[in-house]
Amino acid sequence: MDETIHLTNMTDLPLSSGQKRLWVISRLDKFNPSYNLSYTYYFNGKLNYDLFQKSIDVLFERHHTMFSTFKEVNGEPYCDIKPRPAKIALIDFSDYSIEKGKEKAASFVAEDKRKLFDIEQGPLYRLYLINLSETNFYFHVTFHHIIFDGWSWGVFVQDFNKIYNNFLRDQEEILEPIEFFSYDYASLEKKTGILKNEEELISFWKEYLKDSPPALKFPYDYPRNNNTGLGGSEDILIPENITSRLKKISQEERISVFRIILSALGILYQKYTCENDICIGTFVADRTKPGMEKIFGMFVDTFPIRFKINEDITFKKYLNHARDFIHEAIAHKDLPFDRIVDAAKTDRILYMNPLFQVSLSWWTNLIKPMELGGVSGEWVTIRDGVSPFDINFHLWEDRNCIIGEIEFNIDKLERRTIIRLKESFIQLLHSMVENLFVNISEHNITTEKDIKFINKLNNTDAPYENNLCIHQKFEKQIEITPDATALLTNSLSLSYRELNEHANRMANYLIR
Repeated sequence: MDETIHLTNMTDLPLSSGQKRLWVISRLDKFNPSYNLSYTYYFNGKLNYDLFQKSIDVLFERHHTMFSTFKEVNGEPYCDIKPRPAKIALIDFSDYSIEKGKEKAASFVAEDKRKLFDIEQGPLYRLYLINLSETNFYFHVTFHHIIFDGWSWGVFVQDFNKIYNNFLRDQEEILEPIEFFSYDYASLEKKTGILKNEEELISFWKEYLKDSPPALKFPYDYPRNNNTGLGGSEDILIPENITSRLKKISQEERISVFRIILSALGILYQKYTCENDICIGTFVADRTKPGMEKIFGMFVDTFPIRFKINEDITFKKYLNHARDFIHEAIAHKDLPFDRIVDAAKTDRILYMNPLFQVSLSWWTNLIKPMELGGVSGEWVTIRDGVSPFDINFHLWEDRNCIIGEIEFNIDKLERRTIIRLKESFIQLLHSMVENLFVNISEHNITTEKDIKFINKLNNTDAPYENNLCIHQKFEKQIEITPDATALLTNSLSLSYRELNEHANRMANYLIR
C-alpha cells in the first residue's frame, strides 16, 4: 500500500476489515461487553481537574476518531465522526477512609468495565477521575475496541503527558501533526482491494490448520452453556531468575522472549489436556505505514499459532522447531482473521471462539507511566472485568521481570483454577530454562504446593483400637452418633440406631 488517501468528510467513512469483524460481532451479540478495553491509574498527589479536562479536550480534538459512531446503510457498515464534549466524570469517595474508598473505587471500576456501549449512538469511551482524598485519585477509562487498541493506549499516555504538562508550565509546545487516521487506512485497504498474495495466504492457512482441533480440551470448571463475556484477572509475575535465563536463551537460540513464552504455553496446555495438537491465538500490531505509530485506532492482526508437540524431544530442540513455525504464521498474518477461519473450514461450536480459545498478548507499548507535573500515576489492575477468550495471558517486560495478568472467562473458569494454572506455568518455565536438554515429557507442572496438598490428602492415618471386634466398634459408634447416617442406598437411609435395631431383629430371628 504505497498510495496515501486523505479523507476530509466526516460521514459515511469506511471501516477496516478488523473493524468490520467487531461490527459483525456487536450486531450478533449486543449484550456482550467482552470487547471493552479499560485502563486504570492510581495517583498519589494533587491533580488539577480543570487542566485534566482541558487536556482531554485537546487530546480528543487531536485524535477525533474518538468521536466515531457506526451505522448500517444497505447492509454495509459505515463510520461517522460526531464531535461532542469529552466530559470526565468526577466520582467522589472522599467521605470514606482511603482503604474503604479504594474498595468502593474497585467496585465502581469493575462495573464500568462490564458496561455496554451503543456503537450506533456513542460515545465509545468513558472517562472518570475517582477522588479518594485531596491527594489520592484514580483515573479510569474504558473504550470500545472498534476505535482503540493496546498500542493506542501508549499513544494516549504519551500525548496526554505532554499536553497536561505544557498547560501546567504555561508553555505552547506543538505536537507533531497527525496526517493519517484510521479511516484513511480503511479507505486505502478498500481501494487496494484483494491482497497481492491473497491466494498464497489462503493456501498457507488452509494447509497450516488442516485437521486442527476445533476446541481445546481444557479441564474447565463449568460447561460451555453460554458466553456473557464477563471475566476476571489474576496477576502474574515471572521472577527475575527465570526472566534472566529466558533472555539468555533468547540470545543463544536466536528466538525472541515472546516466542519462548508462547512455545512454553503450548507445552503448558499440552500437559493440562494430554493433547499434542494445540492452537494458541496471538496478536500483532499492524502499524506498518509511516505515521500509524502515533494515532488511535484498531490496528491488530489476530491469528493462531499451532503447536504439534513431540514429548520425546528436548526443550532446546522444540524451541528450534517453534521458532520456524511461529515465524511462518507471522509471515502470513496479513489475511484478516475471518478469512483465516474460512480457509480453515473448521467446525464452529456455539459459545466458542473459532480456531483458538486461549491466547497470548505480548505488550511492548502499553504500560507507560503517567507523569503529570511531578505526580506519577501507577497502572493498576482491577480483578473483575471482561474476557473475549477463555484464557488470555497479558504479559510484558518490566525492568528485570516479566509481569502481567491472566484474563479468564468466568462463565467457564474459577479463579482457583487460574491460580493453579499460573503456578504450574512458572514451575514449568523454571524447569525448562534450567534443563534445556531434558525431554519435554520429563518437565512437570507439579508445584511444591501441589505436592503438599496431595500428601495431605493421602495422609489417612488415624488411631485404631485393635482390642475391639468389629461388632463392638459398631456398638460404640451407636453410642457416639446414634442418629447419623450409617447406610444409604437409592431407596433407603438408616441411622446407626435404626441399623442396630434391624441387626438385633435379624439376630433374634436366627437364634430361634
